[in-house]
Amino acid sequence: MRNQFFQKKELQEICFRTEDIQALLGLPLSLLTDEKIETILKNLACQVHQEEKTWKVIPPSYRLDLKIKEDLAEEIARSIGYEHIPSTLPSLGGFPTFSDAHRLFQRLSQTRKSLCCLGLYEVINSIFTSPQQLALFGFKAQVKLLNPVAEDKSVLIASLIPGLVKNALYNEKHHFGSDPLAIRLFELRPLFFSQGENPASSQWDTGIQEKWKLAFLVSGPQYAESLVSEQREIDFYDVKGIVEQLFLDFGVKKIQFKVAHLPYLHPGKSAQVWLKNQCIGNFGLLHPRMSMALKTRSFMWVAELDWQWIQFLDQKPRKFEAVEEFPNMERDFALLVPLHLSAEQVCQVARHVARPLAKKIRIFDIYQGSQVPDGMKSIAVRITFYHPFRTLFESEVERVISQILAAWKRELEIDLRNSGEKNGGIN
Repeated sequence: MRNQFFQKKELQEICFRTEDIQALLGLPLSLLTDEKIETILKNLACQVHQEEKTWKVIPPSYRLDLKIKEDLAEEIARSIGYEHIPSTLPSLGGFPTFSDAHRLFQRLSQTRKSLCCLGLYEVINSIFTSPQQLALFGFKAQVKLLNPVAEDKSVLIASLIPGLVKNALYNEKHHFGSDPLAIRLFELRPLFFSQGENPASSQWDTGIQEKWKLAFLVSGPQYAESLVSEQREIDFYDVKGIVEQLFLDFGVKKIQFKVAHLPYLHPGKSAQVWLKNQCIGNFGLLHPRMSMALKTRSFMWVAELDWQWIQFLDQKPRKFEAVEEFPNMERDFALLVPLHLSAEQVCQVARHVARPLAKKIRIFDIYQGSQVPDGMKSIAVRITFYHPFRTLFESEVERVISQILAAWKRELEIDLRNSGEKNGGIN
């Protein structure tokens, strides 16, 4: 019985050819002579035998690390010297390609960099929350946990807004001093949505869908550090500027804004973000009712965007724009517009007709009151005309203005506020 434990283990034979070692190491054949290989292997106490250009090697019993020909190649390279192995670059079968994971990482890094350059700080909140916290903002918990660690962590998050508001309230609570508190936060991560009551079809397909979202919250003074006399609170246009600059960093200039109707946003100070006829997010002031319930110390502006659209945008390199060499012409128009029409619709019609001479079209005043009829509002539009290669003639600007006025009348049924005023000019 004792002899069974001391039986001699049969040694395994390793076979290889000299060309195999040369292919593994890349050494020239002049260094891999038969005499050199045999000497190196015998110095390792190996039993060496060569038959028809094939080496048959039996390593010693105490060298348990020598099992395959690659192990012997390593020993040969160590004995000859690594400095004799030439440095070569691998040949490519084609142009290098980037995987979806690499593109995702690149876009994530670029998005974070853009927001950090705008003065925002990234936060990472828990993916677990409570249904009551989501319901406070008008969201419904879609993914519930079977075995939650706590009652307030029983569902997966369906929005980034509640977490950012919680962070802002924590900062307000722990802020001391007379200086106003400037809060600049953003979060970028996937959210979780269920596809039905019993969505799981297998162990791997749970039916839970992930959607990448980007959200940010800003509050307090416009500048984090400035003279107190120069400070003012962040307003709607500051938040709108952050959204526009983010898309501008991705080479997108033409985004549209429409009125938003969300339970957690102020109905008169919020907007939807549209890109390519698709609503991709919302931003605005936190609803006053929620601000009172949460006891916020300052106005909080929040935004949440569908980052899936940003991820797959075709980023275009920025083009150089020369300084204006020729003078431009500005014309102002006071329009009577029905209440159901938005200012963006007015600008779209003018932009379509006035191109390419119209360089800029913007709204600078909206008025509702006793001076306008019921069901109407007054919108003041300023159009800037410019030609990059010459000075514009008054006649061609007048011709474009006539086309704009006719398009407003034809497509939107709107007129000048003072119809007797020539070309609507109110300069």
